[in-house]
Amino acid sequence: MRRITFDRFPGGRFKALTLNYDDGVSEDRRLVELLNAHGMRGTFNLNSCSLDQPGHLRRDEIRGLFAGHEVAAHTASHPNLRFVPPDWMAREILDNRRDLERLVGYPVRGLAYPYGQMDDRVMSVLPSVGIAYARMTSMVPDLRMPDNFLRWQPTCRDSGDLIGCARSFTGAGPSQRGLILCVWGHTWEIERKGYWPVMEDFCALAGGRSDTWYATCLEIADYVEATRRMRCSVDGRLLHNPSSIPIHASSGSEEIVIAPGQTLDLGEERETGFSPLPPLTPQASANSHPPGAAPR
Repeated sequence: MRRITFDRFPGGRFKALTLNYDDGVSEDRRLVELLNAHGMRGTFNLNSCSLDQPGHLRRDEIRGLFAGHEVAAHTASHPNLRFVPPDWMAREILDNRRDLERLVGYPVRGLAYPYGQMDDRVMSVLPSVGIAYARMTSMVPDLRMPDNFLRWQPTCRDSGDLIGCARSFTGAGPSQRGLILCVWGHTWEIERKGYWPVMEDFCALAGGRSDTWYATCLEIADYVEATRRMRCSVDGRLLHNPSSIPIHASSGSEEIVIAPGQTLDLGEERETGFSPLPPLTPQASANSHPPGAAPR
């Protein structure tokens, strides 16, 4: 029996990289310019009540600035969602989504938890207000796919061992598949701490690589969830893709592409599954925070 694994990203690539930044501050402009120069893409989480305020981005520049990237929610006024009732929580997210959607012209479906604070009660509200994934601030020291995209723990922070994470990611060979590197941070913090040279080195090292899918957080979440919705027959011969996204899989070294809506006859009995992911080295930096303990 040949094994089928859903361990590839669009283009047949085995790796995906994304960056995720909070607060919508003026320093975001410099990061967008840097990412664009290296063919990288990111997600920017904006508080709609802060736009047009000193030190923050203007509403009239949002669509043009973030073209090719993703704008996601960070709530309207940045409350700690663990300490507000569900109806107020829903209002914060929906008001934020409505404001941002009018600026960017597409549905806003991602969220970064304010202060990184969340619990099961907060998470349970998100599907009802249209949120497909939500990024935390606590990190995991490896490159695994999130088990639950409403509890997405990034790989590293820009103030941590960013270059070490990039070297581990870029150095992973073809036997290490389905890898996701997610970097989070604040551009105002990069400016304040003088980290721009580190960010420039990171982008030069990790950007512009043919083996990497540079994507937004929503694109990654949608793609991985689509792979998890794949259906197969009992004998493993038939694979059905019910999504609107082409799915790339592996049969040994062979790439298999299942088109949207396609039922593919593999012609022989096969086993399906996901490949285990190797740990990332070095381990999480000293700047890692326990769940819910990182700053905004």
